[in-house]
Amino acid sequence: MVRKHIEDSARSELQGIRLRDEMARVPRDQADIPTPVRIPSHHLKHSSRASKIFPDRESYTLPAVQLPDGTYIMDSWDIAQELEKQYPSPSLHLDSPLRDRYNELLNPSFAALRPEVIRYVPEALLNEASLEHWEVTRTPRIGMPLPQYVAEQGGPQAYKKAAPYLQQITALLKENDAGVFFEGETISFVDFIHAGFLIMFRRYGRDSFDQLLEATGDPELHLKFLEALKPWIERDDH
Repeated sequence: MVRKHIEDSARSELQGIRLRDEMARVPRDQADIPTPVRIPSHHLKHSSRASKIFPDRESYTLPAVQLPDGTYIMDSWDIAQELEKQYPSPSLHLDSPLRDRYNELLNPSFAALRPEVIRYVPEALLNEASLEHWEVTRTPRIGMPLPQYVAEQGGPQAYKKAAPYLQQITALLKENDAGVFFEGETISFVDFIHAGFLIMFRRYGRDSFDQLLEATGDPELHLKFLEALKPWIERDDH
């Protein structure tokens, strides 16, 4: 009953915000792409369509949204700021000190888990045509062959290294016990940051997600958190 009240309250707070989203999907069949696309950085560059939409940008990132007035925006933080400007009520609480506190814990968590990202992205998310680009661009950043990096620094030790920071995130989520969100009953931008982090590992597969949850020190808390956010993440398979 309490969770239903929180979900209903949060859903009503965000009513009125309408965005158009389009997902670009690369065909799984490599035959659909005769030659793998080679991109000089992790950004998309030199797209004729994108250059028309963003004439002042040389590189393009995801996510990107088109607002009801036809305006396109890239980058999560820029998008959030524009939403706050156009839809000030309900607020996304971008100025909440919880956002900085959360990011101070997420950054070292993600750094510790980077070997698992390197392991699972090609296995769970990329098609054959993208694998060469992944290896060519990531190997110089890592400074060693990717299989060696995963073997030496990945697996349980990565989650153990991340655990102290993940458990502090758990403590942060518990601070306001009025509800399941970081701000209690009020949904805010930091909730979507954390949801994205959890969903990313859930997409990697059961083994990775379970290890991540265990490293938080309270798996059930984070599962209830995701359940409460279900109205906003139910399209995470698109």
